Amino acid sequence: MPGKYNQIKKLGVRLAVPPLTAVTEQDLAAWWENHGAMRHAIERILTTINVTSSAFLDEHLDELQSVIRPLWRPEAQELLGARLREAGLGFDEPLAVRSSCSVEDAYDHSYAGLFVTRLNVQGARALEQAIEDVWASCFGRAALIERLRSGSLTAPSEMTVILQRMVQAAWAGVAFSHDPVSREPLCIVEAVSGCGDVLVSGEVRGVRAQVDGDRVTPELDRELTALFRSVANLVEQVVAIEVGEPTDVEWAHDGTQLWLLQARPITTIGNAREVRAPVCEIVPLYGATDEEIEAFKPLPDFAQYFRSKRKPMADFAQRLGLPAATALLIRANRAGLDESMGTELMRRFRQPQQLLDLSSRVRQLTVSREQVIARLRELLGPAPSTFVLRDFVRGEGGLITQVARQATEADGVLCEWSPEGLLAINRGTASTVTFMLDIPADVETGSNPIGAPAITTAQRLLLYRATRQAQVEFGRVQLEWVSDGGQLYIIDYSLLDAIGTPPEKDGTRIISAGYASGVPVVVDASRDIEQLSIAACVSLTDIPSPAALGALVARLHERILAHDGPVIVVSPRPYAALAPLVPFAAGFVFEQASTLCHLAILLREHGVPAVESLPLYQQALASRTQRLTVNSSALIPS
Repeated sequence: MPGKYNQIKKLGVRLAVPPLTAVTEQDLAAWWENHGAMRHAIERILTTINVTSSAFLDEHLDELQSVIRPLWRPEAQELLGARLREAGLGFDEPLAVRSSCSVEDAYDHSYAGLFVTRLNVQGARALEQAIEDVWASCFGRAALIERLRSGSLTAPSEMTVILQRMVQAAWAGVAFSHDPVSREPLCIVEAVSGCGDVLVSGEVRGVRAQVDGDRVTPELDRELTALFRSVANLVEQVVAIEVGEPTDVEWAHDGTQLWLLQARPITTIGNAREVRAPVCEIVPLYGATDEEIEAFKPLPDFAQYFRSKRKPMADFAQRLGLPAATALLIRANRAGLDESMGTELMRRFRQPQQLLDLSSRVRQLTVSREQVIARLRELLGPAPSTFVLRDFVRGEGGLITQVARQATEADGVLCEWSPEGLLAINRGTASTVTFMLDIPADVETGSNPIGAPAITTAQRLLLYRATRQAQVEFGRVQLEWVSDGGQLYIIDYSLLDAIGTPPEKDGTRIISAGYASGVPVVVDASRDIEQLSIAACVSLTDIPSPAALGALVARLHERILAHDGPVIVVSPRPYAALAPLVPFAAGFVFEQASTLCHLAILLREHGVPAVESLPLYQQALASRTQRLTVNSSALIPS
């Protein structure tokens, strides 16, 4: 059972604590028909948020809320009533319903105020609803954002719901054994008339004083002075019982008796965090000098990656006279993003959406321009963080280009286009059109292939010359472009060990040359695998383990290992999330494929045969046991 409930029960042996009992996760598993199904769904969603580095945070949080719909068993109300009677409580009296979560009030991190409390709850159905509300708050937006920030999103979390007799308070409040700001061992007491929840929530500013023995500063009237001394004495007793840990308590006085309601560690003492002044420092990620970047070090890994890899390409684009998308390196805390600074920050961006890379746990989060500052204030804490905010140039489509074959004078440029966007091409979720831009004379007189973008002669020349020049300057690379409002933007590039193959005349695409034969393992299309593919969890420089991408990819890996012989992975698209399977598969078959996507590059670099073939994709679906054979020109059933 979580520590807060056990702690208050322990304190209640020696101090005045209102009668209380608890409803545990084990109780709810017995009382709710769908408790197990809800916990399973919640665990799956939290794991997906973690694996996808929060790239689809809003969507996943909304999905999580939709699965929290407890169904009470018919006998549950009678069992709940019996639990109350054991503690001398009943449905007909006002109760306080509070949280005691396993992640709450740890000594190094507090979640105080993030979980729901319900006061003055009367009646069986009202109590059931209050229990639902408190339990669900463990998975509410505020709590999960804090868990995400602290790195405990997927930590085991059990919610015990405390049911406690409601104190009809004349005065109530909080008290601290140490000053929570200066960390000095000074007792600070705060109080309001009536119920103390308005003070804890920040709705009302109460009476505040420091208590040192009999001395109360500033001076208060006789009644409050006596009350504050009693509260300070209560705090001393709590600290003594809790082996001297700096503590804050919630208390209430009903005019006769001083009651202890809750006690928890002061986390700002444990980790020596300081209240931070407003911070917001901004430099261009690619345009800043090394001296300007120095103040932001140590850089997060992703910021260092962007700076070292994409800055040379940004300089290359500038030499070509191409427009640049805004990318900023920012060091800020929540206090630094006030309205004026938020306005100044957003003035630098031109696109309707931005991409936020905040930490290893929050990557490539797409945020609308109007919501960026609110989202940053939600995700940032009091201590400054260094992060990257970039314009998301979605445009009318994405384009990838590379020099075909060995870059002789006669070789053209292989192009792959999709109106679904550059990210969708890279991650293997897009339908694409592949075409060639040949030697300059043909480029100048050529027409746009069917399904390809309506690019001008000048743009064809730019694509051709820029791609060939990039190979001269950077080695074997492919350039990644976005077409937006008639402008071409170079977004990124990828180093290549293998060159893409132009499309065959019959429409068959040889994604990666070679020969393999094996039984099919079919991958089903799903939103989950698309999200895993789009998130920043797969790169060309590292193939993650199957388990690192969650249960879906781990199960595919297990299916491959279950076969004694070689396996051909059969998939609707070349999803980037299939990268962990590359070392274990003899070959790949796709219904539709991109020649220049991330998975295609990995397949060629690792020498794993792969092909796009609709007839054989369909045959694999029809007969999942018949062996398939991949060779350099076609895929045929053996």
